[in-house]
Amino acid sequence: MKKPIKLLSLALSVILLISPLFIITVSAATMGKVTGSNVRIRDKATTKDSTILATVSYVTVEVLGTVDTNEDYPWYKVKYNGITGYMYGEWLEIIEPTPSTPEADKTFEESLKDFPESYHSALKELHKTYPNWKFVAHTLTMSFETALANEATGFRKVVQYDDNAISWRSMGDTVYNWKTKTWGTVEGGWTGASREVVAYYMDPRNFLDADQIYMFLSQSYDANLQTEDGVKEIIKGTFLEKGYTDPNDTEYGGDYVKVIMEAAKQSDVNPYILAATIRQEQGVNGTSSLISGKYSGYENYYNFFNWKATGPTESAVITNGLAYAKKQGWNTRSKSIILGAVKYGDDYLKIGQDTYFYKDYNLVNKPYYGHQYATNVEDARSKGYGVRNTYKNDTSMALVFKIPVYKSIPDKKAELPAKSTKYNNYYFLDIKAAGLTPSFSMYEYNYSLSVDGTTTIGVEVPEKATFASAKQFNLTKGLNTIKLLVKSETGYLNTYTIKVNSEKIATLNISVNGEPVGDGGNDGDDDSGSEVTPPAPTYILGDTNGDNKITIVDLANVQKHLLSKITLSGTNLLGADTNKDNKITIVDLANIQKHLLGKIKLS
Repeated sequence: MKKPIKLLSLALSVILLISPLFIITVSAATMGKVTGSNVRIRDKATTKDSTILATVSYVTVEVLGTVDTNEDYPWYKVKYNGITGYMYGEWLEIIEPTPSTPEADKTFEESLKDFPESYHSALKELHKTYPNWKFVAHTLTMSFETALANEATGFRKVVQYDDNAISWRSMGDTVYNWKTKTWGTVEGGWTGASREVVAYYMDPRNFLDADQIYMFLSQSYDANLQTEDGVKEIIKGTFLEKGYTDPNDTEYGGDYVKVIMEAAKQSDVNPYILAATIRQEQGVNGTSSLISGKYSGYENYYNFFNWKATGPTESAVITNGLAYAKKQGWNTRSKSIILGAVKYGDDYLKIGQDTYFYKDYNLVNKPYYGHQYATNVEDARSKGYGVRNTYKNDTSMALVFKIPVYKSIPDKKAELPAKSTKYNNYYFLDIKAAGLTPSFSMYEYNYSLSVDGTTTIGVEVPEKATFASAKQFNLTKGLNTIKLLVKSETGYLNTYTIKVNSEKIATLNISVNGEPVGDGGNDGDDDSGSEVTPPAPTYILGDTNGDNKITIVDLANVQKHLLSKITLSGTNLLGADTNKDNKITIVDLANIQKHLLGKIKLS
């Protein structure tokens, strides 16, 4: 095997004060094919004193850069299945991008005009490696905020009930009981997802890379692109690969690959999507009672796609799913897969829900936000991730991606919250004001109030939440818009708006948790009667841990962020961006080092 081609070296290399010399080069959307079995991904670019993060065989990985250690082959920094680490280059072959053509470039540039600017950079990187991919901007009728408000409600989107990830849980209506301080759960281990987690998974810009974009892949069947070999790639290492034996189901020879291909032909659904969906629903080992054919009362009935398999308990999930299979006559494995696929095509693809994203987030068919395949907030991303290796090796494929474009969307893409034991308690427990209309409810954010002079409003915030706006507002005669902000323990803000109609110039005082009204001390907003906006975050350039100092620790944090060992967020991320170019690069690492050496001054 030929020695792999090294990526271009970065002009700037930085001698870190805390580690050996690293030369890290990044070339987005560069792919590598693992050419051996049991190849190790390590946390360091060495076989000595390193930890094995994963062992992989004959898969495709994303190549993020190289570390030249003067060995026969370079070490590659790679990303696979959410794991970032280092792989020795002897077992990695760089997949050379397919050369683009003027026609393909022209088509791409034309399509780019239909996307907001914030999508462009990621799509351009993908086009470099996959010049024949077609990106379709699918314009929606609603704004991102409207869609988010409707999806992040109740148990419409859920996360696993994890005591180490309270920060991912909703404390919204029907999910959290403020009297008992407990969360409701569904299906034995899931609870409502927080607004911020749902926002991350609904923001397309978070998934425009060579691993995750498949959640937007058009799912129609194309016999020229989809083959048995591709299905085998997806089911490798799973129960599907082994086949089955059933004297009542011999038409396809007990071969799941042939069953899935027939299902694709009859349903007009991409067989790779069908295979990945079964793998996702039934797991690698396929031990669910929904496909065992042995569940008491439902012997010889199968439900491979988990249709109607819902309920408050595991038993209810299985019973409901198998009752539906029995009603449909799915009394063999092949019937369950083929007819289940036909239902998939009829119920989703034929009405426009033809991507994993639109299956789980119905933003295309009225009534919106209903008729959604899965409640798991990350289901669409997970299923798309499951088909990536089938396509990533061939950079010449002409795939079509249908990418949502909201009527409006914030300039900055949504970030995935860190998992912690902190609470999303950004609600007022009470707003007390005579004449407040409508009567206060925690989950109602818009009110009106008429006053005839100086007035005091009492607000109550939960334990560990904070009041985050002014405690005194100057009212003009007539209509005033007052925004009252509450900040959760996790650091997120929620806004309650009161339209105050004042008969004359007056003052509106805010009493928080029964405290006496002071002199109008400000918690970050002005005290005028105009709209109040959240205070801008304060931070020091170069400070990445919030201690208001720039030390060797901050240098280490930026290095770890670049190596994907930690993920900086909030003001720590802002502090790391020393040149304010909205990204963290080796330049920021160099700036902090120069500050520590006294060559420049960050502030």
